[in-house]
Amino acid sequence: MHDYSEMLLAHLISLTTEKGASLSSDELRAASAAFQEFQEVFLDQSIDDVWRSCVQSVEAARWRNVRKFHLDRLLVQSFSNLFPHNDEPTVQGRQLSRRTIPGFLAGVQQMLGDDLHVQLDQRAEKLVESATDPLTGLVPWESVCENPAGALIVQDVLVFASRFFSDMAKRRNWMIDIVDSHMPPSQNAQEKTWNFGDSDFHLLMNAIYEPLRNQMTDEDGRLSLALRYSRADLDTVNILFSGLDQDFQRLKSTGAI
Repeated sequence: MHDYSEMLLAHLISLTTEKGASLSSDELRAASAAFQEFQEVFLDQSIDDVWRSCVQSVEAARWRNVRKFHLDRLLVQSFSNLFPHNDEPTVQGRQLSRRTIPGFLAGVQQMLGDDLHVQLDQRAEKLVESATDPLTGLVPWESVCENPAGALIVQDVLVFASRFFSDMAKRRNWMIDIVDSHMPPSQNAQEKTWNFGDSDFHLLMNAIYEPLRNQMTDEDGRLSLALRYSRADLDTVNILFSGLDQDFQRLKSTGAI
């Protein structure tokens, strides 16, 4: 912790030494104002750093206990094929770091809201409990996610969330910011340069929405969706797909990705 009184004193002494004489009241006030401005900037940055560190620690701890959050596990499983195997470094533009998980889940929870998130998590919990091995307590997560009921829970999340993507560029920037602000420090020196950017956002969105996009191009799939969701819901999904494609092409044409 910095002793600000000592810093101010040292600053005044240095000014006095430079001038070779005592300071006037105006000069003292100017020096005090300048130092106060420096102190406020320094404190603001310190508070931001501490807050970011706290958020990252909480989100990292939450992910370590992800088995308690069944919906989160279902959602992450939907794009887990993008994670590198074992301790291999993450390849920028082709893979996603596991450090994106806390921010992704935070973004989903914000879009769903607490009440809907709890409802969906309770559905996921019942599904997981029914699939858990009674002897070992192990959960076959791949089977759970491939289970039609599990896929339907994820689909419900994606259809609901699509209403927030009418402005794709705005939502892309929002998602990048929230993932970045929740991203824990890298424990792997090779991954420290990896970051979540425009191309990674599209990598993530294409992965989680691919099953729904495929279903909407199939006649039987469209019928199934029409029986479950309203026309307005499906319109927002189509807007999302169109927005994704246009945003990708715009970024590509400008050389951003």
